[in-house]
Amino acid sequence: MKVGITGHCSGLGKELYSRFDCIGFDLKNGFDIANPVPIVEALVDCDVFINNAYSGRHQASLFEAVDNTWGD
Repeated sequence: MKVGITGHCSGLGKELYSRFDCIGFDLKNGFDIANPVPIVEALVDCDVFINNAYSGRHQASLFEAVDNTWGD
């Protein structure tokens, strides 16, 4: 099972990242949830998405973009 997780560099995201086969998305590795397109494109091989990073409305926008892509 492949997991994609935002905010994987600290806190709960870091702990989950260390326990699963993950792709991490964080500002520290060049991903910003305010720009969901690169994240959605990289999630193509993932089975699970954990939307852990918080940035106001951007978290909801990212979730909607993933849902629209995976819902097809």
